[in-house]
Amino acid sequence: MKEPKDTGRKSLRDTQEVGGTPGTYFGMTAETGPTMVGDEFSDPSIMNYLGARKTTILGNNFSEYHVDEPPRLVLDKLDKIGYRVVSMTGVGQTLVWCLHKETSDTL
Repeated sequence: MKEPKDTGRKSLRDTQEVGGTPGTYFGMTAETGPTMVGDEFSDPSIMNYLGARKTTILGNNFSEYHVDEPPRLVLDKLDKIGYRVVSMTGVGQTLVWCLHKETSDTL
């Protein structure tokens, strides 16, 4: 029996939800790229660091930030600025990551 050819394409769609300090929220969606990394309320400095571009899809009344990199590389970049994975889950064909960044501020 002949083995199926490996095309290297991934069939699952990945989505990552990332939360940080209060007022910092961004999410990510992708297969191997592009990756959705945030919404219109995401921290612009983090979106700039990730090299994200802001887009609005025709018919939507909201904007999203996207990068051309796969989720693994985006998570690596976020790790370098102090974000840590807290949890991960799958919902259908979607993967969701929750991240957190410690702050030096105390109450």
